[in-house]
Amino acid sequence: MVREKLAAAAHARAVSRLAPGSVSFREPTLELIQETSVNCPYCGELIDVLLDRSVEDQQYIEDCQVCCCPIVFHVRITASGRCTVEVRDENET
Repeated sequence: MVREKLAAAAHARAVSRLAPGSVSFREPTLELIQETSVNCPYCGELIDVLLDRSVEDQQYIEDCQVCCCPIVFHVRITASGRCTVEVRDENET
């Protein structure tokens, strides 16, 4: 049930980022939601996050589950289908 809700939330985020008339995203399904672990750039703690693989290149902010600081996520899907994620603190350029 939780994964279905997360898939629905991921879909809503993907749709809200599209330009009017754009159809360059895939409908998120459970197989397009990927769980991974990243280190918080502020406190260094390893946190588990869910990535939305339905959009090929996306950037968003999510708060750390430990220290509550805003983490900038940059998620890319390569041509081969590999998912890469970069995290940084909000003040890095």
